[in-house]
Amino acid sequence: MESWLCKNDHEWLEHDYEIGDIVTFSSYTVHKALPNTVGNLIRLSCDCRYQNAKEEIEKKSLDPHYQVTTWEDIYKNWQSEAFKFYWRKKNFSFSEWDESIRWQKQDIC
Repeated sequence: MESWLCKNDHEWLEHDYEIGDIVTFSSYTVHKALPNTVGNLIRLSCDCRYQNAKEEIEKKSLDPHYQVTTWEDIYKNWQSEAFKFYWRKKNFSFSEWDESIRWQKQDIC
């Protein structure tokens, strides 16, 4: 989701993180990544989300992010079958995707 912020004099907060640093915040926090300024080094970040397994989930949330690959491709060289497609054995309650929540209707000020 994208958020459009009102024009104001506020600056984005930033920090020089070091190896092993972790930042956590709720999904209601407006955030963004600033440009990578370390030349030819890779910056790696991970977005981990979770919820109670008893709550409804939307089916696409179980797909690889942005569908850039498939689970079959991800799993093709795995040595063990133990955890492949583990969620298919769960009895999840699914909800339909609500496209209306995707598009912001007003600026966040």
